[in-house]
Amino acid sequence: MDTEIPITDPDTTNHWLQPVLAALAVIFATWIALTLRRSHAVRQRLANLRDPNHPTTIAFFHPFCHAGGGGERVLWMAVRTVQHRWPKARCVVYTGDVGITATDILDHAENRFDLTVDRKRVEFEYLSRRRLVEDSTYPRFTLLGQSLGSVVLVWDAIRKGAAKPDLYIDTMGYAFTYPLVKLLVGCPVISYTHYPTISTDMIAVVADRKGTFNNDAQIAKSSLLSRIKLVYYRFFARLYSWSGRHADMVMVNSSWTANHIHTLFRTPTRTRTVYPPCGTATFLDLPLTPRTPTAVSIAQFRPEKNHLLQIDAMALVHAQVPHAKLVVMGSARHAEDTARVHAVLERAREKGIDHVVEVVVNAPWKEVRARLGAASVALHTMRDEHFGIGVVEAMAAGVVPLAHRSGGPKADIVVPYRGVVTGFLAESVEEYAYALVKILTMDETERVRIQENARLAVAERFSDVTFEKAFVDAVEAGIEEYGRRG
Repeated sequence: MDTEIPITDPDTTNHWLQPVLAALAVIFATWIALTLRRSHAVRQRLANLRDPNHPTTIAFFHPFCHAGGGGERVLWMAVRTVQHRWPKARCVVYTGDVGITATDILDHAENRFDLTVDRKRVEFEYLSRRRLVEDSTYPRFTLLGQSLGSVVLVWDAIRKGAAKPDLYIDTMGYAFTYPLVKLLVGCPVISYTHYPTISTDMIAVVADRKGTFNNDAQIAKSSLLSRIKLVYYRFFARLYSWSGRHADMVMVNSSWTANHIHTLFRTPTRTRTVYPPCGTATFLDLPLTPRTPTAVSIAQFRPEKNHLLQIDAMALVHAQVPHAKLVVMGSARHAEDTARVHAVLERAREKGIDHVVEVVVNAPWKEVRARLGAASVALHTMRDEHFGIGVVEAMAAGVVPLAHRSGGPKADIVVPYRGVVTGFLAESVEEYAYALVKILTMDETERVRIQENARLAVAERFSDVTFEKAFVDAVEAGIEEYGRRG
């Protein structure tokens, strides 16, 4: 029996095929138009940024620009460097320092860091929801909360801003903002990352169930909670890596940070180590002698700085060198930092050494310089410090550094120079106490030899001039990469 083959009516086929083809043609034409428009915008932006005399808007994302730490020195040096490279650029700082005037912010930067910028070409976009990037806002899932909060802040900044930036520079390492800037603005994205938001070390701590300042002891004790946190950390690391790859250039401040960023972002051709500007030139005229038997610590009052270890070590030193003193200096950003200041003072009282411990909060630059010029030892106690500007400043000032045996101080700073030691490293309270006693009771001739070598080791390598050149080179390379990537 023959089977009939159905015949499709051409009119019926055309009835549905024609509108589908028309829709596809419109979509394709729209895509072509948008691609050409974007290509034109990219070429125009590249031409503008390549021309140093063309008026441009350059945005700096730094929600804590008034904090007064090493990261803020990088910010203001970056602003000054950009102003030199683009004399007609309008620099807009996205900050959460609501209620603080532009004059006060710039005065503080000048007094704290001994550097000036062209104030007429600096503007501030105030972000009222900075609490979204503060760790105190998120008792749990802090990293994810802060990272998503940074996206909201940049959304606010772009939405409120009078002009979209031609160049976006993040000087705090908020990688989650990069895809949003690419989507909403489409400009080059440059990052200066002081430390990775998450690292393989942090994941390992959770996997090994070790209690630290960022891994609560209760979680470390629980196998179930540790597994949950490990899944969360690994998921977050994937999001962080994906976001970071949207940057056209990532500057990192040390070998330690570079190793972690290479592992996470996997963008070696778009990653450069640019040591932070440490203002070494301002310390080089300080005399190496005489020096008082004083150890000075310069660090923000944050939990990871581990100021209490300094007090515990000093308590052991006091028994052997009773005339030795400890000066703890740093900036306090908010109530939580102020509480840590009180905790340091309380620990000194508990140890019975409050009469040889002095705490100085938010000191101006001139006082910091004077204190370093009189001290014998610079104390640093943060594990896995990404760099350690305070350590470099101390070495330039002729102070013998005693830093934590990890991170930037171990890899980049307190390293032999011309075969001679430049300082000391420690980890436990006992090691710190032993090294402090050794330095404080050292023969002056031996100590001066270390001081001279430490100063020579950092004078040029971590200078402002070296930073300016490396920063401009990296930004220009990032702009060209933006042109290649489209």
